Amino acid sequence: MRLAGPVLLAAGSLLAACVVSTTAPGPSPRREDPRRSLYRAKCHSCHRLYPADRLSAEKWPPVMEKMASKAKLQDDEKEQILSYLLEGARRPGTAPERK
Repeated sequence: MRLAGPVLLAAGSLLAACVVSTTAPGPSPRREDPRRSLYRAKCHSCHRLYPADRLSAEKWPPVMEKMASKAKLQDDEKEQILSYLLEGARRPGTAPERK
């Protein structure tokens, strides 16, 4: 009978911990990179979105230069989109992914 008190206390603590852990908020959903959102908003209105690794870092700037005027991008928008594309650009010696 002396064991009943500590066992009940331990069981109650365990139960309380389970209730707290199921009601606590989980990790927040991953937010999309705002540069990708801008890329999607500005570029997808005219053509499909190409994965950043479709071109190398050397080839994206001239493409962006040509397309920025067609999309009527502001300078800061062009810089943000180019930054996003360069971050994911294909590395030398790797084949582009086909998606």
